[in-house]
Amino acid sequence: MPRIVILVLVLLGMAGATAAFVFRPASTPLPRLTANPSQQNLEQQDLLKTREFLNLGKPEEAVAIIQEHADDIDYKTEMGREWLDLLVRASEATLNIPQLLALNDYYSKSFDAHEKAALLIASHYLTTNRAKDFQALRDNWIGRESKPEAWFVLDVDKLLGDGKRKEAIDLLHSRSFPGKSDSTRLIRLALLYAYEEPKTAWDYLTQAYAKDPENPDIRSYRAKLLETVGKMPLALSEYRAAIQADPQNPYLKDQLAEFFVRTEQYPEALQIWSDQIKSSSQDSTWLKALFWSRVTQPIAFDWKADKVPQGKLEPLIRYLLAMQPGTFWNNSAFERLPEWQNYLSSQQATFWFRLLDDLKLGKEKEAYDLLQYNPFSSVSWNPKLEQELKRILQYRQSGQFAREEKPLKLTDSEDPYFNAIDAMAQTPNDIPHDLHDLLKGPEAFAMAFMAAGWNEAGLGLHEMQVIPPTYPDWVAVEIAKAMRENRGDSAALKFATVQPTSPSLSLLIGETYLAKGNQEAALKYLSQLKGQNSDAGYRASWLLSLLEIERGQYDDAKAAIHEQPRLAQDVLGKETLARIALLEGDTPTAEALYISLEKVSTEAQSYLARKAFFDKNWKRARMLTENLLRQYPDNPMLQQNLAKIKEEQKRQQ
Repeated sequence: MPRIVILVLVLLGMAGATAAFVFRPASTPLPRLTANPSQQNLEQQDLLKTREFLNLGKPEEAVAIIQEHADDIDYKTEMGREWLDLLVRASEATLNIPQLLALNDYYSKSFDAHEKAALLIASHYLTTNRAKDFQALRDNWIGRESKPEAWFVLDVDKLLGDGKRKEAIDLLHSRSFPGKSDSTRLIRLALLYAYEEPKTAWDYLTQAYAKDPENPDIRSYRAKLLETVGKMPLALSEYRAAIQADPQNPYLKDQLAEFFVRTEQYPEALQIWSDQIKSSSQDSTWLKALFWSRVTQPIAFDWKADKVPQGKLEPLIRYLLAMQPGTFWNNSAFERLPEWQNYLSSQQATFWFRLLDDLKLGKEKEAYDLLQYNPFSSVSWNPKLEQELKRILQYRQSGQFAREEKPLKLTDSEDPYFNAIDAMAQTPNDIPHDLHDLLKGPEAFAMAFMAAGWNEAGLGLHEMQVIPPTYPDWVAVEIAKAMRENRGDSAALKFATVQPTSPSLSLLIGETYLAKGNQEAALKYLSQLKGQNSDAGYRASWLLSLLEIERGQYDDAKAAIHEQPRLAQDVLGKETLARIALLEGDTPTAEALYISLEKVSTEAQSYLARKAFFDKNWKRARMLTENLLRQYPDNPMLQQNLAKIKEEQKRQQ
């Protein structure tokens, strides 16, 4: 049996890690020296330590020792077989699939006592369309399974892979397993019904959860199903519950980050990936963090100080890190990468960076062609943005929007730019002059990326130091907002204060000065707006009331609200008046206001729940707290309050 040559790759300190080893047999067997007794004793001690680390759930420490004994691993000697067995266990514990595959290729007998490892390999064979290899491995385990439920689900997946959906469902219904063992079968049934019959799918997940409430996969699938039917707050709660059930699982954290991307909560997604790249070295995580930080919001991470993780994406990551500031793409450097063609078809980041580069360089025909023949269109990270960019490019070329009989309606946008383009696409012969100037000007694409929440990409395309007065008022506002989020308050003010004035821009400047603690400057801008019957006047009056509360000028705070009739009659104004009353010690007025808002204000419900608690009105306290929990299901303080209320109710019984 030839000696095993082990190449050390990157070891991750978590489940789901990339390969710690990849081994291949040496082409020529090397002579093995006879060990002296002291060496044998040392090796025996290392064997014991390695086994102990694995028993304690510390596979990384075990791998470090196995690495030192790479030359001792073989199938010929007793110790060699022991090291081989430990290597299988360590690879299994770290989910090191490449290592397990290599071991199975050369030492398949070593898996006879490792069913979990065999299951990992079998699952990989199915996902990589190696049906014959799967069947050979499956046949080897028929009749001696200790985990029949796991093999059963793989048999179902094999049928699905062969396109036999009905047979797969029939097999799933043909048997069940006791207790927790049945949860995976029920999950599979739920997945098969998820799109056609979401209620049936939910019922199966509910059954699975009842049998195995601590299984993170069930919470994960519940989250995906809730997301599919548009229940985003509940989906978020389930994604977080899955992580709580398995805090060390990087896949579950990545799944939550992807949810945040789909719901355009980019800072939250980047926070997760930022934490992961500081403690992990998965190349896929690095690429996600790098891409989204370059198109949405930069993260505080020294990319060049940390070592790029090894893996298939390492050359692409190094290429992107070497990019000159202010550039999105370097085609000649990219085509020198060994797998550059594969990256174009497998990594969506390459599509967006190429598109941004074409737009920045004015290569609009190339950009349009790229959008038309996007290989990732079915899984686009932002189909709405793609649609609007195509419309803008068409308008810049022809001076008009093509009439769309069935326009793509993806999401209800709150952005004025996308709303304006959507409206004009339905009435292409009536384009306002200010929108025309913007669409034909140098800020057209920058504004599109900012409208999508991709602020950093938008700022990279932004050119004009002063926005012309012929553009829509909101253009300068949106650019200033993006600068404030990505460059800070000072950069936003430097830009905003030299633009043509507008109520919305004055409001933003006042808010920014308020955030910087410059109350006098904030007062100057906000006071100009407080009497206006507009959205800007409404918000300016409310901000002025908060400023006066902070200064202890309660009469002025109330005046700011009452001088704006819309605010005084609205929930926000009444909540603020209630707060002022509490600060003045006027509890009856505050309580009267909160009671009037009970059905529409969470602030009122929170105050009244707290009051009911102190009044020992447990029934009312519970009702209000449960109502708040329906709106904020993962709020730990509300959960604790409800538990206390229930305790007090039990004592009264």
